[in-house]
Amino acid sequence: QVFWQKGFEATSIQDLVDAMGINRASLYDTFGDKQALYRRALACFAQREAAQQQALADTSLPLRERIRAYLSLHPSGPALGCMITNAAMERAYTDCEVRAAYNKSLEASLASLRSLLAQGQGDGEIAKDKDAQALACTLAMVAQGLRAHARAAPGCDAVCVPAIEGALALLG
Repeated sequence: QVFWQKGFEATSIQDLVDAMGINRASLYDTFGDKQALYRRALACFAQREAAQQQALADTSLPLRERIRAYLSLHPSGPALGCMITNAAMERAYTDCEVRAAYNKSLEASLASLRSLLAQGQGDGEIAKDKDAQALACTLAMVAQGLRAHARAAPGCDAVCVPAIEGALALLG
């Protein structure tokens, strides 16, 4: 959670030791270094995010409500945004592993969205002439913007709610 709150650069080893309730030697013995612990935290967040997306796929809610829930995953939560989006904004330019984690997360989101949209087209909730790939890309990018905005401007309902409604309107 410390990395999620502060980012990699602003998090000190002492912050991590204090949050984890362990001593420095234990941190280094268990994780190796700060970078390795950061990668592990990103992987844990990615697993949690994947589980949330799978839960949305497994529900019987109408498609629009599942897409609304997907777009609202992080903006409605704590003012931390999405850890992977935050990491990408902070470090993707200089850290190829963060960039890879972001790209993997984005691909998983796109696959999940394409599946939801194809199901919606099959069920008649979305017109079959809609380009599911283009919609998935658009929704994923709206989600990224919402996640970044949630971090930069907590309590962003005045912007986030209309953005979500506008994205849902694209479904027809």
